[in-house]
Amino acid sequence: MKLVKASGEWSDIGEAIGSDCRRELRTELEYVRRIGDLTGVLDEVEAMLDVFRYEVEAYSEPYMELMKGMASGSGLTLDEVTLIHVGYEAMLWTPRWGCTSFAVCPEASSNGDTVIGQTIDLPEMLSDCVVALHIETVEDVRAFIVCVPGMIYTGINSEGVGLCVNMLNPGEVRRGVPASVVSWEALMTGRLSEALNTVMEANRASGMNYLLADKDGNVFSVETTPDRFRVLEPVEGLLVHANHYVSEAFRDLDALVVGSPDTLIRQQRLRRFLEKHRGRIDERLLHEALKDHSNYPDSICCHPDPEAVPEYRWKTVAVTLYNLTSGRARVFGGNPCKASWSDFKEFGVMKPPR
Repeated sequence: MKLVKASGEWSDIGEAIGSDCRRELRTELEYVRRIGDLTGVLDEVEAMLDVFRYEVEAYSEPYMELMKGMASGSGLTLDEVTLIHVGYEAMLWTPRWGCTSFAVCPEASSNGDTVIGQTIDLPEMLSDCVVALHIETVEDVRAFIVCVPGMIYTGINSEGVGLCVNMLNPGEVRRGVPASVVSWEALMTGRLSEALNTVMEANRASGMNYLLADKDGNVFSVETTPDRFRVLEPVEGLLVHANHYVSEAFRDLDALVVGSPDTLIRQQRLRRFLEKHRGRIDERLLHEALKDHSNYPDSICCHPDPEAVPEYRWKTVAVTLYNLTSGRARVFGGNPCKASWSDFKEFGVMKPPR
């Protein structure tokens, strides 16, 4: 997995990401256009690029500067970079999604640490687009982020705030802030309350589950639609989420679960495993849990379905484990079943000086 380091003003950070991830961004752009054609939403999305940019700038001027820097560094137009940023929203109309996330609170872990993590499941065509970012802003925000640049962000920052995400489909995409920008902004905050507020107050374009936690063991999962949200809390120190709405208020909106019921299986399998080992859970055990192949190939460790068209062949492209107590991240690019513990790369996020 490529490591990109970027620091300075927001435009400088965007320029570095654009320059170092030029190949990845062009692959993402090609995929968004192909999936947009297949699902019939490309013309509609492209007609709204100015609107999406307006919403991003109203929500976060710094991120708008980052997007401009990304365009400059990559050689893409600002329209093309904007289209990449609504790639998540375009993917909502594909017939299958992935990502299974979890949080282990201090009372459920083996050593009192708080650990969150997830599989990152994406179309196989995007397998080589996952990168790791080390970010340091002039405002002294430091973050380690595992992402598909411009489309999906997960990570941990130097204040011990961590984020995992799960795709959710309430059957609606509207004028608003793309989920990727909301995720980035949550990781740029200094306290968990600020991260939660960043998600809750956004004029969101779509639905997503934002699993947010901090080094003190506070954990929440915020299920969203474009105009509403519901907050889930851990049960006996554990929280697991896949790609269906858990909140009763949103179940009638769920546009995914009928077509992709594997989300129910993945969530139940991981929760059962963690409940069985409550109080003994460490990061090595979590790696073992994420290797699960029940309901293969649409399993926690997801593999491409050879019967699906290429654009719809999903797989686990990365595994992330964020120890918020120690400020360490462990990451593997690819299916967890193909990794031994020694294959995980370890990264730290140092706290800025006070």
